[in-house]
Amino acid sequence: MGLRNWDASAPFGELRREMERLFDQFAGGIGRNLPFRSAGYPAINVWEDGESFHIEAELAGLTMNDIEVEVSGRQVVLSGRCPEPSHDQATFLRHERHAGDFLRSVDLPDDVQADDVEAVLKNGLLTVRLPKSQVAKAHKVQVRIE
Repeated sequence: MGLRNWDASAPFGELRREMERLFDQFAGGIGRNLPFRSAGYPAINVWEDGESFHIEAELAGLTMNDIEVEVSGRQVVLSGRCPEPSHDQATFLRHERHAGDFLRSVDLPDDVQADDVEAVLKNGLLTVRLPKSQVAKAHKVQVRIE
């Protein structure tokens, strides 16, 4: 019998989605405005290589006018607004797409060169490249033999 990877947070994600569904269904849509609902929007990936930190965020349907990227020290903040759906005289049977304001904050392990940060939005994917400061970059040290 092989071992399977198990995501300990998966049951909590299911619980959150079910709570949102219940609030939407029984509280007249109030669940769309609860703070816990937007905690995971947009979905992001964060990684690093030797030169930079990288953040990818799924922002389908938005333009750069809808998005702000702010860097302060080791913290990166992605914020913006997703337009509300304009379906007059409609009753939602399911409402899973995010609408309204969003904010995601990422704390990086080291400082970045804020003046050299690049953000590109292409096909609904925001890619942010944050060059590491010279202090944060790994330096090879020459070892001498005595």
